[in-house]
Amino acid sequence: MIIEYVSPYGDTIEFSQNTAFRATNIEGFGDTRLSELTQRAPYQVGDSLLGARAQSRRPSMTVYIKAYTREQLYALRNDLSRAMMITPAKPGEESDIGILRCHRDGLPTVELEAMPVQSPQFGTISGNQVPADLEFYCPHPYWREIQDSFIEMVESGGFEFPMEMPLEMATFNLQQEIENQGDVPVHPFFRIYGAVTQPRLINLTTGEMIEISGSVAEGEYIEIQTAFGRKRIERVQNGTRENAMHRLNINDSTFFQLQRGINTIRFEADQNTSGRALIYWRARYGGV
Repeated sequence: MIIEYVSPYGDTIEFSQNTAFRATNIEGFGDTRLSELTQRAPYQVGDSLLGARAQSRRPSMTVYIKAYTREQLYALRNDLSRAMMITPAKPGEESDIGILRCHRDGLPTVELEAMPVQSPQFGTISGNQVPADLEFYCPHPYWREIQDSFIEMVESGGFEFPMEMPLEMATFNLQQEIENQGDVPVHPFFRIYGAVTQPRLINLTTGEMIEISGSVAEGEYIEIQTAFGRKRIERVQNGTRENAMHRLNINDSTFFQLQRGINTIRFEADQNTSGRALIYWRARYGGV
């Protein structure tokens, strides 16, 4: 396995046996980060299990920096320190965050949003090498694939591009099966193109639906982001975006997830002249 960290400013450090940064004592990459949620009444024997909670992830590792000269060693130390630096955000601004990637033989490459925490912490220089302890804070615990998969739903024709796999072509209609090959449910991202009136996306597997009121004209589209903490609906026309959350049918709509395994999704509308829908998702995994 090759571990790679990409800072939000483009600095990249690769940790492997073929680079000057060699990782050992790797921890926090494989566990599922689940803990129990319980409740206990007075005098109760034991606990009542309410469910499970997925906590943030804090992967860590020790890195040995090896160089040919002392001058090169100091330069490599500086490169690592520079890559681990994140500029604190100003009040009201979103914090910058890097990407921690795992390249695995025979399996998809996966990544996490990651912020270095008090890293690196260098040890004592011995010869032309020095150890450094690295720790990362990852707000989302589940590893995700590095590219989206997507499916296009139209009356006929279309393409599906499963990432890191050979191109597949299939025949499409307004109802398709999507296979979430990951370990956990995922939040999809939708685009609905006009011309279409009162469009709906229905997950027949769960019975949940997202419905947009009114019409989507030809040449414009509606974007729907379902991710927790990032939910939004926007109308996009000629590159201009406007908030369209008010167009959500709040009585019958749910920002549904794609469950693990097969999900049957239907795209329909009161009137569909040339409308189509694109669905994007990334599989997520409990550990690597």
